Amino acid sequence: MAVVTALAAGCAGQSAGGTATASTGTGASPRNSKLAQPCADVQKTINESTTRFTGRLVEAVAAGEGGDTAGRDKAIVDIRAAFADWSTELRQQADRATDAEFKAVLTEYAGAVDAAISRVHTPADLDKLYTFDDQELDTVASRLADLCQ
Repeated sequence: MAVVTALAAGCAGQSAGGTATASTGTGASPRNSKLAQPCADVQKTINESTTRFTGRLVEAVAAGEGGDTAGRDKAIVDIRAAFADWSTELRQQADRATDAEFKAVLTEYAGAVDAAISRVHTPADLDKLYTFDDQELDTVASRLADLCQ
């Protein structure tokens, strides 16, 4: 389950050894009060997407370990779909954003999510998620957290 910790940390802009909770820093109101609701919406998207991805990854690993190649392959397809949905939702939120910097960060975040999953096509590629260390995703997650503080 190291991948779950690493991915959640990467999505939150934290080190993999840190607490694995995706956060945009919305515990306090953003400096720009107009970003309060958009930041809360993005936080929800990140939390739901990370949970969905984690569940699919657990399914893929369990199926693979149990010799269920059809189940493993379906879970991999579901993992890719979870990432695609995640990036689509971020882009939709970016389209609705009125703050130019917030819009740009969300668009960049969606691209980083797409880049992360672009490396996973086969069961062997799941190992790439186990060593997940995506600087691009870490950087944009940190920028988002800064905007939403």
